[in-house]
Amino acid sequence: QIPGKKDSSNGGTIDFGDEKDNLLEWDEEYSLRMRASCCQGISFTPFSNVITFNTPIPTRFKSKILTKQENDLLLSFLPKGKREVTLLYCGSSDGFGADIFHEKCDYAGATVTIVLSDQFNHVFGGFTNLQWTSRNTYANDAGAFVYLLRSGKGDNPQKFTIKSGYEGYAIYDNSSYGPAFGKKVKNEKIGLITIFMFKCGGHDFYISDYCNSTTNNYCKPHSYNGPSDNTRLAGANNFKVKEIEVYLVEWHDFWSDLAAFVDGNSLLFIHRYSAQLLKLVTNARFNIEKMKENV
Repeated sequence: QIPGKKDSSNGGTIDFGDEKDNLLEWDEEYSLRMRASCCQGISFTPFSNVITFNTPIPTRFKSKILTKQENDLLLSFLPKGKREVTLLYCGSSDGFGADIFHEKCDYAGATVTIVLSDQFNHVFGGFTNLQWTSRNTYANDAGAFVYLLRSGKGDNPQKFTIKSGYEGYAIYDNSSYGPAFGKKVKNEKIGLITIFMFKCGGHDFYISDYCNSTTNNYCKPHSYNGPSDNTRLAGANNFKVKEIEVYLVEWHDFWSDLAAFVDGNSLLFIHRYSAQLLKLVTNARFNIEKMKENV
């Protein structure tokens, strides 16, 4: 039953009062029966049959890495809209091989990667609207970004967007790599310095095959806005990975979902919008009660 204040002076009906917007809790089952009356003095209709709703679980990363505050902050970094995040890949559960990352994540859709560096306890990662495909090429994404959530050095959390002119190097999609973001452009100098920089790596951050057992993972900021500090994201230039998670990020449009409902996908529609539907019903009952008071 929907919680509320009992008003014995009005036949035991529920008076929602100022609490009408705070009746529902996430991930709960509610049973609802309704009756209506157009105005004072007119009998109520019989109660409807019981309708059962399950309110959805709130959008959260079910992460082994993030604190609640970091969870909320990372969600705020993502593009706005009705989002749903689903864990695709977890290094400690699935294995740290690049082949497993691609098996779990290729062709899934937009993703956000969360990395915990081993020695330094930094939490950082990147978001891309693009799907991973193992095509061994750079890919263009003007909406991509990398971010820092936790720093052992005291740096504040921050989101770093792609620089103008570097959108074509947003990610490097390589079948032998884990997630790789950005490109360090070729140094125009000739000589040993150029060779050295090339060997040190060519991405803003790169996650190696079996990233938990090697320090081949590295950060070299260039394509994304922010300070040119190789230690900002991971705590060091080269590092081991303690944990890595990759989440699918989906945005839901009400009218598209409604069309899917009409086509027969009613369970998905009810799951995504049960809280909103129940709130509409609750508000309708509240408005009926207010109409009665004003007649």
